[in-house]
Amino acid sequence: MNLLVIDIPTGRLGNAIFRYLASSVFSIIYKTDRIQFLDENYQQVLKNNHSVMTDDFFIGWKELIEYGTEPNMGINKIYLFNGYFQHDNIYVKYKTELLKYIERNKEDLLISEVAGVADVYFSKNLIEKPPNTRTYDVVVHLRLEDFVELGQVIHPESIKSVLDTIRAPSYCFVVNKPKTDVELKYLEYFKKRFNVVVESNDVITDYHIMRNAKTLICSCSTLSWAAALLSVTVEKVYMPNYQRTDRPHETFRKPIENTVAYDYKVCSMAELEEFLRIA
Repeated sequence: MNLLVIDIPTGRLGNAIFRYLASSVFSIIYKTDRIQFLDENYQQVLKNNHSVMTDDFFIGWKELIEYGTEPNMGINKIYLFNGYFQHDNIYVKYKTELLKYIERNKEDLLISEVAGVADVYFSKNLIEKPPNTRTYDVVVHLRLEDFVELGQVIHPESIKSVLDTIRAPSYCFVVNKPKTDVELKYLEYFKKRFNVVVESNDVITDYHIMRNAKTLICSCSTLSWAAALLSVTVEKVYMPNYQRTDRPHETFRKPIENTVAYDYKVCSMAELEEFLRIA
């Protein structure tokens, strides 16, 4: 048995994508095999000696790879990728190889798991656009829902500042289907000021709407980051200039050379409701 990789599910689809990219880069470099988390022999495989590829482990490993050193990872080992792996340089460096790897391994599983509920996707979903997916030149991703409740939503004025800079004739807003009054008012704020089309579809369709844009304004969401990274059409990306230093696994900032960091502020639900009430 040569080296094997296994992805351990946790988090939404965006997290699953970055975990898959990490294990795939590892697979490309070491020519490993992959065991799917749902394979019937998964538990049997775990009885063998294995190592856990944590975020800290991966950071040290990728830095050596980025500097041109290929660490000897041994033989007859199983690596469990259990983390978030949200970086940019390593994936940009291997982007061409990653897209080819996905093309060769279209049935690889990507599993999201939130609150004990799992959803299963395939690697081909990252490169094959669903039928009838619409395309737009400028796409804005909004993460509302839980971010509104947690006080982590980007203030509308921050997004407006970016749109005022772009000055496009129209914008597509990609957002999970609004379910609350405050989410509807958030969207209405932009509809009053810009020519806006709102897209709320299944997650794969929304991912491809972002991936097939020419200009993409990302939110603080790994799904939009993955779409920017794996796009072959995006010419300009606007990335939130987040300042958190307590998450070493999260250094993703520059998916393409032409990336602009935009400053933003977040607001609580109460602050958002008050702003939208008088806006």
